[in-house]
Amino acid sequence: MKTSLYMDSKESIAYRLSAIIIKLNAGESFSIDKLVEEFGTSKRTIQRDINERLAFLPIERSNGKISLSAIALGQLNQKDIRNFAQLCGVGELFPKLDSTFITSILSNAYQTAYLVTGNAFEHDKALISQGLTKFETAITDNRMVSFTYKEKPYQVAPYKLINYRQVWYLAALDGVKIKTFHLGSIENIQLSNTTFKPCSDILAQIENADDIYLAQDATEVVLKISKDVAHYFTRRDILPQQNVDKTLESGELIVSCAISYDLQIVSVIKQWMPHLQIISPQRIHELVLRDMALYRQLSQAPQPI
Repeated sequence: MKTSLYMDSKESIAYRLSAIIIKLNAGESFSIDKLVEEFGTSKRTIQRDINERLAFLPIERSNGKISLSAIALGQLNQKDIRNFAQLCGVGELFPKLDSTFITSILSNAYQTAYLVTGNAFEHDKALISQGLTKFETAITDNRMVSFTYKEKPYQVAPYKLINYRQVWYLAALDGVKIKTFHLGSIENIQLSNTTFKPCSDILAQIENADDIYLAQDATEVVLKISKDVAHYFTRRDILPQQNVDKTLESGELIVSCAISYDLQIVSVIKQWMPHLQIISPQRIHELVLRDMALYRQLSQAPQPI
């Protein structure tokens, strides 16, 4: 079955380009016609892939075939290629998705400034683009940066630009605490000449986070999941940093998760009520009960005419 039969245009481009990169990275050589046959697209499209979309790669041509220069072989790992596929598959995610931007993503596989965790768009692309450019420079050069955020001044060590559920964020170290800042709310960005040495543990915590809440002192929440919805929780992680601790004979699950602040889990629990029972901590149980009581109060109040 050809790729074009079951993928839409964005997915097809992402799949095709990442597949071509994987082939090149593995040392394969092939003709344009071979790619046309494999991906079920036009010769003009494949030529555009090679000559424009992948122009940043050191591609060599010999005897009608293309290959990657020997000095570049094996430089990209699966994570890098996967990240590239996400980028080219959701063009609207970025204010400016051109060859220069893509080159900055892949030119240094281990120091990229971007981490994509969701398909997203923000309306004010001009404002977001300015922030992306400045923070990308700060992150790749390991430079401290200062700015105003919600009328409060900050000087931070920037680690990652994260796109999470339609919004861009900056993940940075403020003193000894990891914080996230909405990019659209940051003003007066100034790059400092002072540099910092990135901490691998901080970077790992940011990259492994399930969402943009990155507090280092997490709270463990333990829940009992009813058998009726247990399969949803074993199929994928619904809770932040979810772990299935035990499967009971009844089919129920004992699940734990880690949260950075209480409301992070309260909203999820309310979505799955009455199929979740809060075992600990007690304050989460009380917060849910409070919200439920408030909802009943508001729903029973006389409505204005």
